[in-house]
Amino acid sequence: MATFHPESITCALKGSTRHAWSEKVLQLARENAERIEVFLGRYLDAPTSVLFVNDLTIYLHTGSLKKMQRAVEMADTFIGNAYEGLILAEDYGSGISETERRLLNRLEGSMDMVLSI
Repeated sequence: MATFHPESITCALKGSTRHAWSEKVLQLARENAERIEVFLGRYLDAPTSVLFVNDLTIYLHTGSLKKMQRAVEMADTFIGNAYEGLILAEDYGSGISETERRLLNRLEGSMDMVLSI
């Protein structure tokens, strides 16, 4: 079993204006997606029968839905969890809440089973 753990996923902000916060949210989301891309790429290069992704939405903020779908399709069993609320408190007009909702809905459409808890 191969386990990949990104060392640091950035979750918090401290800053000034709403526009600056929006830009910072997008920058952090891109950095998070880039970190996750490394591990997703490793999985795509050497897939296992089971793929577990904790908090899909961190990647879906700015990551590639097609790449995630490819990884899901390569696994015999995929287990993932995701935030599915209305809006992130730290969205600050960046649009990542809408993006995550739209991409998560598309990804859920390809699942055999989706559990909402």
